[in-house]
Amino acid sequence: ESINDFLEKKYLGESEIHIRASKKRILEIDDIDIFNALKAYLVEISDEIVRKFGDYRGTKLFYRQPFNKVFKDKTLLAKDGSLTGDSELDVKQLDWYPYEENFGTSEEKYLVRYINDVADRIKAKYENFYLVRNERFFKIYRFSDGKAFEPDYVMFLSEKDNPVITAVQLFIEPKGEPYLAMDDWKEKFLLSINDKNVKFEHKALDIKVLGLPFFNESITKRNFEKDFFNKLCI
Repeated sequence: ESINDFLEKKYLGESEIHIRASKKRILEIDDIDIFNALKAYLVEISDEIVRKFGDYRGTKLFYRQPFNKVFKDKTLLAKDGSLTGDSELDVKQLDWYPYEENFGTSEEKYLVRYINDVADRIKAKYENFYLVRNERFFKIYRFSDGKAFEPDYVMFLSEKDNPVITAVQLFIEPKGEPYLAMDDWKEKFLLSINDKNVKFEHKALDIKVLGLPFFNESITKRNFEKDFFNKLCI
């Protein structure tokens, strides 16, 4: 409501700036030093706002884009320069997974293994399906305030013998246990992507766009599976 509200209450009023220096330099800190530290901090806040929000606002209308305009070839390496694959699952033989390795975090690898376990059940209803990793290729924006989010995976499915619904698109986010509560806003956003909230703009195709709850192998897997089967009607 005012400059004082911004400075003293729930915005900057809850912030702290820690300055590291020698004991001699700390004793010499003056108002100019504090001003420069505060300015640097505000620049970081400004940059973060631009990164997360930019000029975007959340929209409930999705538009079709050519696949090759969004997803590009990319090689992912671990910090030591090696491929971050999973040797326990030979994904080269999977027609629905367009990668040579099952790479990523442990939860991402668990997700791919889970989809592999239920692939036959999916194929019984869907003519084609693909699980594609979103390696910083696109963002979606929360409807309420435009906050940016990059879901880890998107699944594309085309339904057999259904003249009405010709395709389904699912946003999927595997999540490690420490981040389940921290990133709960992302899960709430994913669950708000449903038939009631979202429309897909295309004259020739009827496409469903849906979000799923977080996938975690040991904690949320049953909840994910229930919602996954329910939304795919399998």
